Amino acid sequence: MLGIPILDALWTIGRRILNGKSPFKGDFEHFHHELMRAGLSQRQVNLVYYAISLGFGVAALQLESLGKLIAIVVLFVVMVGVRGWLGVRAGR
Repeated sequence: MLGIPILDALWTIGRRILNGKSPFKGDFEHFHHELMRAGLSQRQVNLVYYAISLGFGVAALQLESLGKLIAIVVLFVVMVGVRGWLGVRAGR
C-alpha cells in the first residue's frame, strides 16, 4: 500500500543526486506535483493515489511472494510511464 510514496521517494532522491542537488532539499517535482501540473485537482490526485493504493493493497493480500514482486515491478513501470507521458506533455 505504500508503493507509490516509497517509489516516489526513491525516484526523487535518485533524480536529485543525478542532477547534482542535495537529496535532502525539497522541490516541487514529486509525482503528485507532476499530476497537478498536468491539470488534475488535488482531490483527483488523491483519488488516483487511493485507487492505486487500494489495488496494490488488495494484490498484497491475495498474491503470493512472486506475485507481489511482479506487482511492485508493474507499479514502477506505470510510474515511469506516467512520468514520461507527463514530461512529453509538458514539453520537457
